Amino acid sequence: PLARVERVRTKGKAVRKSRAFTQAEFAALLAAAPLHRRIVYLFLGYTGARKGEARSLLWCDLKLLEPASVRFREENTKSDAKRVV
Repeated sequence: PLARVERVRTKGKAVRKSRAFTQAEFAALLAAAPLHRRIVYLFLGYTGARKGEARSLLWCDLKLLEPASVRFREENTKSDAKRVV
C-alpha cells in the first residue's frame, strides 16, 4: 500500500521538536492504553526514564520497600551519570 504514497523530500535530516506530555495528554494516554502498557507508561512518566534505561534495569536496581527508589546505573544512562529516583 505504501508504494502508491509519494515520498516526502527533505533537505538533510528532518528534526522534529520534542516536548514533554501535558498532564491532560498523559492522562489521555493512560486512559487509552491497555493495562500491560499503562504500567510501563506510568513507570516511564514518573521516573523520567528513557526506554533503554528502563530495559536495562535489574531487580537489584529496584528498592520496593519504603522509601521506594530506582537506581539507574551510569553505564545505562544517556549522560553516563548514576541517578536514583
